Amino acid sequence: MLVLGVPQSMNDEIYKSAHLLKEYTADSGKGPDKLIPASIFAKAKGVAMISYCQLGCFISARGGSGIVVARVPWGGWSAPSAVGIVGLSGGLDFGVEFTAIIMMLMTSNAVKAFMKGKNVILGEIFPLRLDLSAGIWK
Repeated sequence: MLVLGVPQSMNDEIYKSAHLLKEYTADSGKGPDKLIPASIFAKAKGVAMISYCQLGCFISARGGSGIVVARVPWGGWSAPSAVGIVGLSGGLDFGVEFTAIIMMLMTSNAVKAFMKGKNVILGEIFPLRLDLSAGIWK
């Protein structure tokens, strides 16, 4: 699976996320320690699937995109909502990284955090860290 850290069309984001979920929920040959248990999905209030790219040499920048789905009251899943992330950090780092993550949102508050949009996090002073994240794109 190709993991790109740039926003894509909604159809591409859905396709990418579907393959990511299949890779970590189906019998992919990775062994049971690499799979998300069905019991976790049964309890989850939502799922966020995000891919991002980080590039840096002492100062790093990262950006990515993905989708979030939430469990609806009748037990199914909502339509996907697009999300994006951007970040900037500094320190002893050098290189390029492409990563895809699956976040299991286990509480209603976790789902609501994605619904708020436009979150800014100012982290630790040493190493200096600045994370900017955007919520659901409307």
